[in-house]
Amino acid sequence: MTAAGAADQPGSKWNWLPALRRHAELRHAVRVAVAVGASFAVGAIFQPPQAYWIVFTAIIVVQTSVGGTITASIERVFGTIVGGLIGVIATYLRAKTALEEGIVISAAAAIAAFAAAVRPSLRVAPITTAIVLMGGSAAHMGPITAASWRVAEIAIGGVIGVLTTLLVFPARARRAVCQRAAQGMRQMADVLSLFAWRFEAGGVDREARETYRALRKTLSQADQALAEAERESFPGRAADAPDGLVRSLRRLYSDAIMIGRALAEPLPSAASERIGPAAIELLNTASTQLRGVAAAAESGKPPPPGDLAHVRRAFEAAVGTVRAERLTASITLDAAARVFGLVFAVESLLANLSDLSDRIAELSGQAAPSAAAGAAAGAEDEEP
Repeated sequence: MTAAGAADQPGSKWNWLPALRRHAELRHAVRVAVAVGASFAVGAIFQPPQAYWIVFTAIIVVQTSVGGTITASIERVFGTIVGGLIGVIATYLRAKTALEEGIVISAAAAIAAFAAAVRPSLRVAPITTAIVLMGGSAAHMGPITAASWRVAEIAIGGVIGVLTTLLVFPARARRAVCQRAAQGMRQMADVLSLFAWRFEAGGVDREARETYRALRKTLSQADQALAEAERESFPGRAADAPDGLVRSLRRLYSDAIMIGRALAEPLPSAASERIGPAAIELLNTASTQLRGVAAAAESGKPPPPGDLAHVRRAFEAAVGTVRAERLTASITLDAAARVFGLVFAVESLLANLSDLSDRIAELSGQAAPSAAAGAAAGAEDEEP
């Protein structure tokens, strides 16, 4: 039996092999290990009062990308500063009894929690406030000294985390944006395939809701990775972040929602017979092209040439037939609105899919296909 086959057998000594194929996760584990080792060494050499905060901070801030680590480090340091200031101010209220002390701690924590609710990046502020008020006396330090040490220890841990992410298997958030976008494209392709499969049955919008939710989550993750990518840019330099890619994907998501609503119920039979075959072929072709663009986004290569021209012409011809034969004149206003809503959404989908391909081509370092085609067309128009 081969090693690959043995890996599938229960209790096999090869069961750990799939873990070795998780390269990104293994690199992240190595980064965390290096950050913890460096933090421990710094604490052992300089011996601050609570060196374990350096180690804790390094573990918390090391993320899977450079931008993510920078963001986490900045948020943790600023949250610690705000929480420390609130704690220091609260200590000067001079509580004399346990009841007064409890009231002071609760009030200070409430203020810090309010700040964290208004600005989520300050979410560690309430914890720091409580530590300064309660931990300082336990360590026999004044509030200002305790707060200063806490900020210093967390800042050191943050710096170690950032340096580790920069030096050990550095991973750029820009690539994470492309990976999340590719995941969203595949989810979008699944939705379009569902639309084509259920075109004549209706109820498509309800069946697509689970994929809609997954796609919204992916778009949110892409936005987060985009914010991290912007953190990676140096001051005075334009952000090397593929924000246009995420915008194009969001527009495609809106187009899918519109198509789903148009197909929430079966279209009138007269209109469906004319545009159905062309629409189904177009949706299937768009789904296939989206998967190709997704693969290009992950590999950093230019997207494959689009194959939508002929299906687009067939769809436009079918829509022209519906209009010429006035097939929407005898149906309800709601049904007519869904027919023309479908036409508008499909046209928008094709435009945004072309724009998405252009963004992927730009990221690969090549000219956008549509821009190149436009330049060629312009050159032909100038010929005598």
